Amino acid sequence: MSPAKKKRLTRHLLGVTLLGLGVVAGLAGVTLLAALRQVDVSMSGRVWDVPSRLYPSTVSLRVGGRVPPGPLDKTLEGMGYHRVGSVASPGDFKALGEGRFQVRAFPSWPGGRASPTQTVQLTVQAGEVKDLKHAGKPVKEALLPPASFAEMRQADQALRQPVPFKSFPKVLINAVVAVEDKRFFQHFGVDVRGIARAVVANLRHGGAAQGASTITQQLARSYFLSPEKTLSRKLKEAFYALALEMQLPKERILELYLNEIYLGQRGAVSISGMGEAAHAYFSKRVQDLSLDEAALLAGIIQAPNGYAPDRHPDKALARRNVVLGRMLEQGFITQAEHDKAAGRAITLKPGSSGQRTAPYYVDHVSEQVSAVFPEAEFSVDGYSIETTLDVRIQRAAEKALEDGLKKLDGQSRAPLEGAVVVLQPATGRVLAMVGGRSYATSQFNRVTRAERQPGSVLKPLVVMAALEHKGKELGPSTVLLDEPITVESHGKAWKPVNNDHTFHGQVTLREVLEQSINVPTVKLAQDVGVQRVVDLLHKLGVEREIKPLPSLALGALDVTPLEVATAFTAVATDGAIRIPYAVDRVLSREGKVLLEGSSEIRPVVNPTHAFLVRDMMRGVLDRGTGRNARTLGYTFEASGKTGTTSDNHDAWFVGFDRELLVVVWVGSDEPQSTGLTGSRAAMPIWATLMKSIRADVPPPADPLPDELVRVDVCTESLHRATTRCPEHAQELFWRGRDPVDFCPTHADAAQHVESQLRRLPRALGSFLKGIFD
Repeated sequence: MSPAKKKRLTRHLLGVTLLGLGVVAGLAGVTLLAALRQVDVSMSGRVWDVPSRLYPSTVSLRVGGRVPPGPLDKTLEGMGYHRVGSVASPGDFKALGEGRFQVRAFPSWPGGRASPTQTVQLTVQAGEVKDLKHAGKPVKEALLPPASFAEMRQADQALRQPVPFKSFPKVLINAVVAVEDKRFFQHFGVDVRGIARAVVANLRHGGAAQGASTITQQLARSYFLSPEKTLSRKLKEAFYALALEMQLPKERILELYLNEIYLGQRGAVSISGMGEAAHAYFSKRVQDLSLDEAALLAGIIQAPNGYAPDRHPDKALARRNVVLGRMLEQGFITQAEHDKAAGRAITLKPGSSGQRTAPYYVDHVSEQVSAVFPEAEFSVDGYSIETTLDVRIQRAAEKALEDGLKKLDGQSRAPLEGAVVVLQPATGRVLAMVGGRSYATSQFNRVTRAERQPGSVLKPLVVMAALEHKGKELGPSTVLLDEPITVESHGKAWKPVNNDHTFHGQVTLREVLEQSINVPTVKLAQDVGVQRVVDLLHKLGVEREIKPLPSLALGALDVTPLEVATAFTAVATDGAIRIPYAVDRVLSREGKVLLEGSSEIRPVVNPTHAFLVRDMMRGVLDRGTGRNARTLGYTFEASGKTGTTSDNHDAWFVGFDRELLVVVWVGSDEPQSTGLTGSRAAMPIWATLMKSIRADVPPPADPLPDELVRVDVCTESLHRATTRCPEHAQELFWRGRDPVDFCPTHADAAQHVESQLRRLPRALGSFLKGIFD
C-alpha cells in the first residue's frame, strides 16, 4: 500500500473512531441527562407509597385506676410486648409475682400520646393499679403505647417504615458500609478501584466470586431499574448512580438506600427498609438496635431469604459474624466489642403483623376512615390510625366463636355462622369484632350488616319502656298475670304462648325476665302501649322503621348485633347510649392529628330504671335461662339475656358488667331453622369468652342507687323474711315502697307486733304529706 493510501486510511480510521467516540459520548450524555431528569422528578415528590398502620388502644396506668379487663400480662402480650427474664429493650416486660410488673414502654408512633420510652414498675390488685414508679420514684401516670397490629395497603405494596437519616444509629451505618461498600464516602457512585479488585478476584476464582456494585448503584437498581442481569442494565445502573451522586449528598443517598433495601418476607408481603426490618425481626425502632442486631440486618442484605434468621438461623449467625469481622478490620469496633457481639445468640422478637389479625375489625375501621379520607390516600400516605381494639380480647373472641361453632356443627339443622362484638359500655369503644367464623370464606361482616330478629333479647327493653312510663309503680316484685290472652295483630286474633306451652299464674316482673316468659311480656307492652316501646328503641339507636305490632314485645323486628350492643349500653350504664366507635385518632406521617373520634353520648332513660333492669338481668345467669353459664364456670357477677326466634333461626345472648358488653349471635346465613336456642348456642360462647377475658380478675362493683333499697324477703309472700321462712332472697324496692311487714305466713307474734310498729313512721309521714300538700 502506498504511503498516500496509508495516510488516507489512517485519516478515515481516526475519523470513524472520533465519530464513534462522539456518538458514544452523545448517547452517554443523553442517558445521563435522562437519568438526572428522572432522579430530580422522583426525589422531589413522595419517594415511597407507605401503608397506613393500625394500632390498638394505648394503656393508661394511673394509681387507683383500672387496667384493661383480665390479667395485665396477657394484655401486654396482645399489645406486642415480650415477656423476658430481664427488661432491657423497649417492649420488654417481666412479671415479678404477686401482681408486680416491670415494663419498658414502646416509644410512641408519630404524634402518639405516650410518654417517652421508659421503664416503670407497678403493682396490680383486683384489676386496679396500687402503685406506680419510674426510676424508683412514685409517679401518678404512665402510658404504654402498643405495637402496630395491622396495615392498610395496596395489594402488592411492601411493608415499610421510612426513617430519617438522623435516626439511623451509627452502629447500623457502619455495619452496612463495612460489608456492602467500604469506600462509599470516597467514590463518586461507581467505584473503579472496587471494579478492578472484583475483576482480579473473579479471574482468580474462575467465576463471579465478588461483586462490585456500590451502595449508590444498588439504590439505582432497586429504585429505578429492573433486576435483570444484562450489560445495558449495568450501564444504565452506572449512569443512574452518577446522577444520584451529582444531585444528592451522601447522607441522603444512604438514607434512601437504608429505607429502600429489600430485607425479606412476611408471608406474601415484602419487608423493605431497615425501619420495617427492625420492627419485623426485633420489635424495635431502628435507633434502638444493638451492635449484634445491626450486624445481622446488614448481613442479610446480600441474600435476605437465604440468610433469613427465622428460617436459617445458622446461616444468619455466620453471616452476622462476617459483618462483625469486617467492622473490626475497618476500625469501626474494638476487639472487645467484636467478641461480645459475636458471642451472642440470635434472639428474635417478631413484631406483630396485621395481615391476619382482626380482619373484620380492620374492614370496619377502613370503612370509617374511608368516609373521611379517600382509600387511595390512606393506603399510601403512611397514616397512623389509633383504634379502640384490645388485641387480647379480639383473639379470645375469635377463638370462643370458632370453638363454639365447631361444637354446635353436629347439632344444627343448617350450616352455622356467628358473630361477636365486645364494647366498653361506659365509652362505646369497640374492643373486639368478629363478623363470621372464617374471613377467608366470607368477608361479610355480620356484626354490622346481618339484620336478624333478636327474639327475647328485646324483653329487657320492653321492661325498660314500662318503667319509663310507670315509674315507681313498677318494680322487680310487681306481680303480673301469666294467663291466656288474645290481641289483634294484622287484623287477626293472635294468641301468644310461652316457650314451655304452659301458664304460670301470678309471676313477678323479675321472674318474667329471668325465665323469659312470653305472655306477661306481651301484656306489659300492651299495657304501656307498643308505640312507647317503638319510641324507646329509636332513642336507643335502632334507626330503621319499626311497626308497633304486638309481636314486637317478643323481638319481631330486624336488627344487627351492633345495634343490639348499642341499645344495651344504656342498660349497662347510666341510661345513656354510647354510639360505638373504633377509631380514636388518625395522624399524618408527621404526627399531625387529622381526625379524632369519640362516642356520641345520648341520655335516654332514668339511670335508676337502667339499674333495675340490669339487676333483674343478673338473675338470668343465676336462676334463669342463662344459668348454665355458672355450670360452665363463669362465676363473676354479670347481667345477661338469652334470645331465640320463634322458628329457632336465630340464637342470641347479650351479657355485660360495668367494663364489658358482649353480644353473640349464632344462626344460618340461609333462611333455615338451626334448631338451636340462645341458651344452648350463644350463651356458652359468651361464657367461654368472658372466662378467657376475666380469668381471676373480677369486674368492679355496681353501686346501689340512693332511690333503691335491698330487702331480704320471703319468696312466697314477698314480705320481709323471718327465720321461719323456708326460702328468702334479696329483692330491690323503691325506697319508701319497700315492705314494712314481716312475712304474715311465717312470722311469730312478736314479729307481728314489730310489723305494726314499723308502719307508724311511714303512716305518719303520709299523714303529714297529705296536710302540707
